[in-house]
Amino acid sequence: PIPAVLLFYRIPSVSDADFPALDLLSTILGIGESSRLNRVLARETKAAAGTQSLINPVGPVRGPGLFGSLAIANQGVPIDSVEQLLAAQVAKVAVGGVTEAELSKAKNTYRANTINGRQSALNLAEAVQFADLFLGGVDKVNTDLARYNAVTAADIKRVAATYLRTDNSLTIVIVPGAK
Repeated sequence: PIPAVLLFYRIPSVSDADFPALDLLSTILGIGESSRLNRVLARETKAAAGTQSLINPVGPVRGPGLFGSLAIANQGVPIDSVEQLLAAQVAKVAVGGVTEAELSKAKNTYRANTINGRQSALNLAEAVQFADLFLGGVDKVNTDLARYNAVTAADIKRVAATYLRTDNSLTIVIVPGAK
């Protein structure tokens, strides 16, 4: 019943060298209570009721993918204001980068999810299949974590400047119909 805005950016495939930095940036921007989008849009400015950042929202694809950021407006907040705040937070990374603490937390989250995801036979089988289908071979299941561990704060800033640009984006504004 309340408006929302989504910003989508075209990004390279999962197997691309830039993908781990984009994936970690998605975590930094919009996953969890301490994420940048939640902190600024929901808690500080109270412009948004909720925020999220996601990468390839419909699942991994073999070709180019999507990086998305979402904000749901708080009641009474114009959606244009929410859109501007959301776009500003995304653009801020390209200029100012991220902190080492943010990067470390995102890497720890990825590492924990990877390790926890390998606790069952089904999840391990899915990881092997993912590596074979999207990364170029089953042996990549053992090296994918290294791609993420190698990401630096400079990499995050570079990929944000490269891919998260307005000329590489699509904005979707969702406005509920009148009753």
